[in-house]
Amino acid sequence: RTGIHTGSVIAGNIGSDRMLQYSTIGDTVNVASRLEQANKDFESDIAFSHEIYNALNQKLHSKAIFLGEIKLKGREKATKVYSV
Repeated sequence: RTGIHTGSVIAGNIGSDRMLQYSTIGDTVNVASRLEQANKDFESDIAFSHEIYNALNQKLHSKAIFLGEIKLKGREKATKVYSV
């Protein structure tokens, strides 16, 4: 399953000399992760946010399906979830 969101992230090598891993962190990554998890509840394979929906071209925009909303920890407003 896949969750897609857009925004700023912090990306780079995280860890120590013994264990170094390239990773991304930030709110955008957290939202994408929650969208990926929401696929199970919505019985979908690809879930994306309203911000992604607004950025779609006309062909994909018309194929997008509104699945519902999810409440994310730390956010006041619910996040709209879409799929194709």
